[in-house]
Amino acid sequence: MDPIIISKNDNERVQVSVSEFQGMPRLDIRTYFMADDGEWHATKKGVNLSAYQLPELVSALNTLEARYLDEAA
Repeated sequence: MDPIIISKNDNERVQVSVSEFQGMPRLDIRTYFMADDGEWHATKKGVNLSAYQLPELVSALNTLEARYLDEAA
């Protein structure tokens, strides 16, 4: 599965991907930076969760979105 990329600026982005570790699916949300060699490199900034936690993460993000929209109104 191709990663989902969220651009922060020309030199930094957040990459969301699913991988496998020890036979278990993992969700990785990590900051990447554009290096001098012209390639994107992962930083230590990010979070790695069990893919089974995806519904809980989506619920948390939906709650944050609702709170933000309420405050912005």
